[in-house]
Amino acid sequence: MAEQNFEEESNLDIRQYVDALIRWSWAVVIVAIAVGAGSYFYTQTRTPIYQASSLVQIQQTQGSALPTFSDLQLSRALASTYKELITTTAILDATINELGLSGSVSGLRKNITVSILRDTSILRVLAMNEDPGLAASIANAVARQFQTQTRKNHLADIAEFMGVAQSQGIRIQDEVLVSQMSSLSSVSIVEPAIVQSTPIYPRVRFTVLVASLLATISTILAIIVIEFFNDKATS
Repeated sequence: MAEQNFEEESNLDIRQYVDALIRWSWAVVIVAIAVGAGSYFYTQTRTPIYQASSLVQIQQTQGSALPTFSDLQLSRALASTYKELITTTAILDATINELGLSGSVSGLRKNITVSILRDTSILRVLAMNEDPGLAASIANAVARQFQTQTRKNHLADIAEFMGVAQSQGIRIQDEVLVSQMSSLSSVSIVEPAIVQSTPIYPRVRFTVLVASLLATISTILAIIVIEFFNDKATS
């Protein structure tokens, strides 16, 4: 009998809260709309940020015509090193000069992210900027400057090798020179960045949806709490 009375009281409590939510449903809707509208207008005051990315492939061979498994392993290992080198001061300073940017190297570095595509030796150079066109230009310029600088370093290494050999009275055979050049790593831009028309920030739809959902949940909880204390006060 006691269990039956407890169950009836529980059902009455649930119906009481449901009835309260129905009575105050207009408030839930108004608050959700107001907060959603507020969040929408807030996002309109934010400066949109765009991003663009270019893909750079790193290849390391050991003189063979076709890449071997060992070459692939070396390429992936080298990509980890190049990932750090691509945002060095020399590369970013050359990028600033090429594009005529007014910012500093440190400021540019904060807006560039370099990552390695999974199980590959391909680097993704991602740049962010308020101007979608400039974001793409930066991503392409960084990749291009890194490619140029890497080639210059390779040529300098070969020139140094030949200079040391000649100073020792060693005549460099053409086959040796070809072997040296083929064993060097190569950097190629496999996919240049393109201008993106959709900003990554602010995410208007997501922001409005989350804000409205949180407002709805908060209002429902507030109604339940108020109803609970009103019930305690009148009992």
